[in-house]
Amino acid sequence: MFSFVVTTHQGDVHLALRTLEGLAHFHPTAPRIVITDGRIDTSSLKKLGEYTDMDMLVEGGELTAPSLGTAWLERLLKTMQYRTLSPFVFKIDPDTLLTRAFQDPPDTDFLSVPGDGGGAYGLSRRAVNMILESEVLSKLTSRNYRYQRRDGRYAVLEDIQLRDAVRIVGLRRLEWKEFGGLRWPTPYTAQEISEVGQRWPILHPVLDLG
Repeated sequence: MFSFVVTTHQGDVHLALRTLEGLAHFHPTAPRIVITDGRIDTSSLKKLGEYTDMDMLVEGGELTAPSLGTAWLERLLKTMQYRTLSPFVFKIDPDTLLTRAFQDPPDTDFLSVPGDGGGAYGLSRRAVNMILESEVLSKLTSRNYRYQRRDGRYAVLEDIQLRDAVRIVGLRRLEWKEFGGLRWPTPYTAQEISEVGQRWPILHPVLDLG
């Protein structure tokens, strides 16, 4: 059994809704958690939860600024630790398109995108607990983990922070073939999506398709 965490900020709420609707369609019984970054209009997310049985909406202050270090990653991990009992949790960015159901995750601690891409990852409950208990996050504040969002603002690269934490703690990492459809930064076009079909369960990034 596994759960899903989808994150969003104000500019990506409509994309998060699309991702959540895809999860509800392909994984109707899997718990789904939404974490918002900063003050946003969550009315549409709450309405979605009413008819998809989305487990919960976690609202909080804006923590993705690079100056805040690992605060955003810590919120994600603690949400995974305390808000779900699943042995494995997938984190998915809002600008992601679901094309089919996920395969069951293999026996490992951390599932990552092949290469240096982003957009999604998977963590075992063991990994979440060990990272938080190790206090390794306090050692990751000096490196410049940041990227520029589409709205021009800089945000923290928590997936790269997480990879460093996994390495330092000594957890098992696997580049998962199910994440083969994740790339950065060029968005998928409608033609590319049609050509790819259901080769991978998720494609990233996928913006508004019109």
